[in-house]
Amino acid sequence: MTVSLEKIIGSVGKYHDFDSQFRPKKQVSSRRYNDIRRAMRSGKALPPIKLYQIRNDYYVLDGNHRVAASKELGRTEIQAKVIELVSSLNTMENL
Repeated sequence: MTVSLEKIIGSVGKYHDFDSQFRPKKQVSSRRYNDIRRAMRSGKALPPIKLYQIRNDYYVLDGNHRVAASKELGRTEIQAKVIELVSSLNTMENL
């Protein structure tokens, strides 16, 4: 499925490597990031990212570098596999 990049608001495991806009922080491997950007620019097919969905928001499980590169390249959407997390509590807020 295709997901809007603006709805991806966080990361499950790599939140310390990227800022809130998914720009890489200094400790992130620039080689890997540059390789992904180069692949995207050349049109190479990359695997879909993996996301958790909670309500209308998405959190990256796998693919932080691809999200960051997509945003930097001005893209608005990305291919993703989505796992929807639904609360077991049956309250109005959770519905």
